[in-house]
Amino acid sequence: QDFVLRGLCTLPDSTAGSPAWRWKILSEAGAIGKPSLTDLVKFAVGGPADIQAVNPFLSEASCKILREAILLLMGLMVLEDRLCRILWHVKTQDSFKLKRELEVSRKYSLAEHPEWLAFEVEQRLQIRPVQVKVALELLENPGAVVQLNMGEGKTRVILPMLALKLANGKQLVRVHTLSALLPEMFEFFHRHLTASLLNRPVFTLPFHRQIDLDEAAPRRLQLCL
Repeated sequence: QDFVLRGLCTLPDSTAGSPAWRWKILSEAGAIGKPSLTDLVKFAVGGPADIQAVNPFLSEASCKILREAILLLMGLMVLEDRLCRILWHVKTQDSFKLKRELEVSRKYSLAEHPEWLAFEVEQRLQIRPVQVKVALELLENPGAVVQLNMGEGKTRVILPMLALKLANGKQLVRVHTLSALLPEMFEFFHRHLTASLLNRPVFTLPFHRQIDLDEAAPRRLQLCL
């Protein structure tokens, strides 16, 4: 953690000139905000431009090294939370939850799916292998249908995983739900995807067969987004 935060605020040895030292003085004086742990999650999901926005004197190679260190740090944070859960299950003698926790292992690449890691860190959970398997199956085979037992995390884990991966700024993700479940689904998505470090906007669009569509309707929908 100290290595990452210090690296984000360090001037490279090759940097020279008054703009660099002016930035350093302002940073040390507190006139320029320093990155926090919450910022690290944004850097992990974003690219070099997000890191350079904090320290414009870092090269792309330095940003790559820092991002790899951030991903490693976040992975360790997830494992620390998992260790706390294991110790608690041992203390409470909950053999079922202990066994289930011990069976968890990471089955996805941090570099390929940093948004999933950010979701784990913020929700203080670790995605189970079956959940990764289902999410990857649906991502790799659009239109596929899978079946899971109740309590396997379809709504609370797998659906957010898919939404985070597909909502990449280039395409719009649409989630269909029963009208009776709409308020609960919206509240969950808004709390964990919008009002969070992931900052993914969520909108509701109630629809039924009695709605009359015209040519202006798509434009109105686009303005809402």
